[in-house]
Amino acid sequence: MNIQAQQNRFIYIQAENQKPFYIKLAKKYLSSSSSGYIIIPQLKDSIYDLTIGSPKNDWQEQNVTISLKISNAGFLVKNTGGTNWDMINLQTLQLLKPVKQTKSVIELEN
Repeated sequence: MNIQAQQNRFIYIQAENQKPFYIKLAKKYLSSSSSGYIIIPQLKDSIYDLTIGSPKNDWQEQNVTISLKISNAGFLVKNTGGTNWDMINLQTLQLLKPVKQTKSVIELEN
């Protein structure tokens, strides 16, 4: 008999500048430590849409999509100039660019 249970995963995110930030995940706000890192535990193998922002608006709030499959994930938030930033996967060193947000505008005629 072979029994397998899905293991819990985590996402680790650290800010390059060691400043605090927040994560919005599934309508919940999570705050990083005062030294700029967070561990999001108890996750399943799945795809997660995160919104990352700075409480002092040092950088723009942006969305990223992270896929957890078979392992945990770790990222470094790196400033790329001004208020722009990217994330670097700490295991593969691949760049994870923020997802471009598109806003639908519905114009109503009076």
